[in-house]
Amino acid sequence: RREDFTIKQPLYARMGVKEYYIYDPTRDYLKPPLQAFELINNQLQPMKPHKVNGVLNAPVYLSKLLGLRLSLDEWGRLELFDVESGEQLLSDEEARIKAELQSGLDRERALLAAQREELERGRAEMAAQRAEQEAQRAEQESQRSEQESQRAEQEAQRANHAEEELQKALAQLEELKRQSQKPQ
Repeated sequence: RREDFTIKQPLYARMGVKEYYIYDPTRDYLKPPLQAFELINNQLQPMKPHKVNGVLNAPVYLSKLLGLRLSLDEWGRLELFDVESGEQLLSDEEARIKAELQSGLDRERALLAAQREELERGRAEMAAQRAEQEAQRAEQESQRSEQESQRAEQEAQRANHAEEELQKALAQLEELKRQSQKPQ
């Protein structure tokens, strides 16, 4: 604490450092654990914390010089955000973990996509099989219908033939009756 405020701060002011930030991750000596100073009249003066949505909960500072927003997360860890994009700047470890998580997510997405494709292929194959079965059933039904139609036609022909034979027999019978009734 002594070094940050009594040695570094005046030295940095003399050197013309425009912004000076002090962060106490263990919360041993700074209350609040993040403090910011800006160079005004060759002296580093405390910066006014930035209000988020009009509320001052924890210290949040905007660095015009760096284009960053500095704040603490809910666990008191320092967070840096690009003011223009709003994206958080990550430490090397955080970036590595994020990359590993993203890689795992990408693998899972690829696996799910492959499974989805396989499922869709299976569904398409089943639909094709069902369509083929329906076509076969329709063909069988058509064949049965054709056979029934042929049987009906044969029956109609037999009935016509039988009717013709009956008519001939009746005509012959009539002829025989007439001949038997003629006087001899």
